[in-house]
Amino acid sequence: MTPEFKARLCGGGREFFPPGRAPVLCMNGAVACSHPLASAEAVLALKKGGSAADAAIVAAAVLCVAEPHMTGIGGDVFALAAKDKTRLALDGSGWLPAAFQPSASGGVAETSPLSVTIPGAVAAWEKMHQRFGKLTWAELLSPAIRAAKDGVPVAPRVARDWKNESGRLQADADARALFLSDGHAPRVGDLHRNPRLATTLEDIAQNGARAFYHGAAAQEIAAKLQALGGAHAESDFADYYENGAQWRRPASMAYRNWTVWQCPPAGQGLTALLMLRAMGDFDLARMTPENRAVVFADICARAYRWRDENIGDNFPAAPDGDFSGALESAWRDFFPRNFAEKMSTEKTPSMGAEHRDTIYMAAADADGLAVSFINSLFHPFGSGIVAPQSGILLHNRGASFSPDGRGANAANAAKAGRRPLHTIIPGLAESADGDLLAFGVMGGHYQAAGHAWLLMHWLDLGGDLQSALDAPRLFAYPPGANALQMEPGFDASTCRALAGRGWELEDLRAPLGGGQAVMRFADGVFAAASDARKDGLALGF
Repeated sequence: MTPEFKARLCGGGREFFPPGRAPVLCMNGAVACSHPLASAEAVLALKKGGSAADAAIVAAAVLCVAEPHMTGIGGDVFALAAKDKTRLALDGSGWLPAAFQPSASGGVAETSPLSVTIPGAVAAWEKMHQRFGKLTWAELLSPAIRAAKDGVPVAPRVARDWKNESGRLQADADARALFLSDGHAPRVGDLHRNPRLATTLEDIAQNGARAFYHGAAAQEIAAKLQALGGAHAESDFADYYENGAQWRRPASMAYRNWTVWQCPPAGQGLTALLMLRAMGDFDLARMTPENRAVVFADICARAYRWRDENIGDNFPAAPDGDFSGALESAWRDFFPRNFAEKMSTEKTPSMGAEHRDTIYMAAADADGLAVSFINSLFHPFGSGIVAPQSGILLHNRGASFSPDGRGANAANAAKAGRRPLHTIIPGLAESADGDLLAFGVMGGHYQAAGHAWLLMHWLDLGGDLQSALDAPRLFAYPPGANALQMEPGFDASTCRALAGRGWELEDLRAPLGGGQAVMRFADGVFAAASDARKDGLALGF
């Protein structure tokens, strides 16, 4: 990396009059999370001598209280870790219970107990800690336990989302009691407490993940879901503890002299790599903004068409992480040699209802470990089902199974023991000189497009870590619908060019996710950024 490129990524040349933030620069370690309290506790963990893995777990646990609609121990985890020459992907996604029986339609309703796959988060935390952790479980979970007991003030973005999504809580009396007051969402500045979650976390702090999968929490969750018509048994939790969360080889792709890593399927990480494969055919830096937006939108639509027709738990495995053959085949089949040909308007059934939010964090330490980490309930408030004695809100990742389970979506059909297509994807990228970037974009289906959009702004368009996160976003989804979601900020000429291409432009009232990034340069300098679409914060020391 040239000195000029490093200075640019760190915010050199930034305008100082417009409102905004510069990347955080430091020498000992850095974190970036979607909530400032989580960032503060994560950087304190680094200062205590903890690793980047410890910082990520601390932040994830705090966010179970600070952003309870987005994440929790009733959800799933994906992570990427890089240290020295090691690159690893952690799959903490859950599978359907052994007694699951698919419905005639093949779909799974968002608030159904059938949408609750076995939660993988706690098992994934333990896998991460066993391999890279330095602090004790008690040290990792004490900030979250304290927050759950004492309360966390509800932040502005959290309050907005809570109010807008509170309808999901109405069907479950335990959810209403925990998350609503007299039927209403809390306001900005109100305290949210979850003392029963604190007790559950104390059990995990003392006894590890086994306390979750073999203890009172698993018993209560299984009983609650069975009472609602679910197929869950305590044995499903015990089986997941032994065999569920797994370290795997990540998939990779070269882009602009950088190597980009993603988790392998059943996550959608290959979608981001496919977009980069197609983007590599264009000199995006020299294009006009209008042409660049047209090309990106078309690439996005084609890559997601391929995703929806191919990605699922039975996608052909690549134990060595080499998915280049599958990506090249997809590129040949889904991308024309020129973009004069408009993509077919035949719509592929999309993978579940749209959702835009989760939590993502990035961390890097002075010992060379970088962690890209995402922990999610899927839709806001997940299934809306709460295990009251444990204080656990359950996710609804199973709603992402194919709506029909046949034809183009057969790869993602709901079956016992199968993991659904996952939208949550952490990202890692490394330069030829050893500069390492942990990055991610929250935002449901948008995440793969968000990764490609960020890398374009960083590596093609000259943006620094912060300005690239802040740049307005667009998203072509679902495939074939000709719908193009656009945040405010695009100029009129770009909008006209996209409309002329046949896109039906949709002005968004809610942001396309949010994002964080932490860079560890080869010379030991750290840079970190967190975008303003969330309440988040980047910190270092």
